[in-house]
Amino acid sequence: MTDLLSSPFAPAFAQFAGEIRDECIICSPYITRPPIRDLVNVLDAKNPQNDIKIHVITDLSCRTLVQGGTDASALLYLFARRDNVRLTNLAGIHAKVYIANSSSAIVTSANFTQGGAGRNFEYGVRIKTRAAVRKIRADIEAYRRLGVGVTHTALRKIDVQAKKVKTLLQAEQQKIARVVKLKSEAQQRVLQKHLIEMHVEKKSINSIFSETLVYLLSKQPATTKELNLLVSAIHPDLCDDDVVYVNDEGVSYGRKWKHRVRLAQAHLQRTGRIARDAHTKKWRKIS
Repeated sequence: MTDLLSSPFAPAFAQFAGEIRDECIICSPYITRPPIRDLVNVLDAKNPQNDIKIHVITDLSCRTLVQGGTDASALLYLFARRDNVRLTNLAGIHAKVYIANSSSAIVTSANFTQGGAGRNFEYGVRIKTRAAVRKIRADIEAYRRLGVGVTHTALRKIDVQAKKVKTLLQAEQQKIARVVKLKSEAQQRVLQKHLIEMHVEKKSINSIFSETLVYLLSKQPATTKELNLLVSAIHPDLCDDDVVYVNDEGVSYGRKWKHRVRLAQAHLQRTGRIARDAHTKKWRKIS
């Protein structure tokens, strides 16, 4: 008999746990705590004498442990809660197979992880034909013999070292991120300078802002705030919010580009090209 299984896979894992009577095999490259915790809870409830044999085959390579694919603390939790645990490390394992006794086997894409149980889109089959289950078990046992047994004591040492490596890598990644950020910001400033130079090669910034204001006000009247938003949308390379205008006395007048827009407005007002309505506080183009 064969059942087809699709996501979410948590119910399939729960049924697998419920079918275990004497022993089980968990073969999964990646293992994390939530499915292990759920398995232990089921076994504790049905088998308080704690004599069910649990065989785990997983990947305890440095990459897997450091990147969090397999959580060594989850396996330590399993050792702490159940007495008959046998752990095998096989770095090249990729099969995901879950065998309950010799009567049921699940062959699937789902790792014994939180993602495999719920987040990911997985698929698999549950096989209950005894001859097929025996063959699957024999094949997985053959894989197990290629691996290396890991004791509880050895796993504790592995967990401690993996956490040290993760801490060092996180610090190194943060350092690299800071360096990259600084270099990126420096390059952005260089690019911004080139863009401005290209923009003002034939016209001054005041001239550009003046023409832009006249263009915008030829469409409809607008307040200074509205004009600033429109100008920055048209000329983002000239409107750098990080650059502040400070006069010779050290007084800050806010963002430099907005100061330049105000100067352009004042120039256009003096030359009679635009005017501001005192009531609506909107600028308009004078025909």
